[in-house]
Amino acid sequence: MRRLWLTTEEYASRRGVSDAYVRRLAGAGQIPGAEKRGGQWLIPVLEPGPEETAMKTVAVFNQAGGVGKTTLTLNLGYHLARRGLKVLLVDLDPQATLTAFLGLAPSDLEATVYDALLRRENLPIHKNLAGMDLVPSNILLAGAEQELVSALNREGRLRKALDEVRAAYDVALIDCPPSLGLLAVLGLAAADHVVVPVQTHFKAYLGTDQLLRTVDGVRQELNPDLEVVGFVPMQYARGTQHDRDVLEALTAQLTERGPVLTPVPQAADFKKATVEAKPLALFNPRHPAVLVFEEMADRVMDTLYGSREGVRS
Repeated sequence: MRRLWLTTEEYASRRGVSDAYVRRLAGAGQIPGAEKRGGQWLIPVLEPGPEETAMKTVAVFNQAGGVGKTTLTLNLGYHLARRGLKVLLVDLDPQATLTAFLGLAPSDLEATVYDALLRRENLPIHKNLAGMDLVPSNILLAGAEQELVSALNREGRLRKALDEVRAAYDVALIDCPPSLGLLAVLGLAAADHVVVPVQTHFKAYLGTDQLLRTVDGVRQELNPDLEVVGFVPMQYARGTQHDRDVLEALTAQLTERGPVLTPVPQAADFKKATVEAKPLALFNPRHPAVLVFEEMADRVMDTLYGSREGVRS
């Protein structure tokens, strides 16, 4: 990776916001790493260098539903793409929410990830959806677990399919299904890293032990190189004591396993953005959660390509 220093005007142009807005955020200390030099704010961004061509694969996984997993996949992918990475999204959920979020009608699709897993066909890739590419899903995938029970090398099928497109992408993000079944195992077995969204509710807090056991089991039996990028608190309502208490408990419980990243706030604009098949930053670039995803994308890139200290200036 290489670090570039952008003026507030250059940074604003990349993000689609005004220069005055960026300068105000920098002055308030809300843009990580921003420095004032000679009366001018400079903002660091990371971009891949020419030698960093091997695709990194990241699974977004939680066995619980409704935790914001697909919202995280879509928005994190978009912000990585904005940093110059070629991003492939893989919808591994039979509910096909990611597919629908990007404006496709799952029931109308002639080919999905199902065909790659069960029929050994090439991954069907839809190009340039909000600056990303997508391998879609639909309800046919619901029967895949039963069909794969007796299949040879079943756990390695997604990894093998992704190997065929590895040279074309910098990052693949896998939106795993909300279960502990075979499809989730396929996603984790294909990944180099895992990002775990965790809802800041007490019930979600209680389920983290089982989630971690699943990740550990895949690491021990199938994928010893699997690493946790971080845990992302989702749908966080800072104004409630309950959410603050759960966030504190999650941080204490999970920090030994990986970093707990900045919480993604609860916001109605996420739902509004999906209606228009857009990431939040395209729907409302001034929303405070956009900055959370900006910071998150930087953290993920640090993990995938090395620490900031090791980045070429």
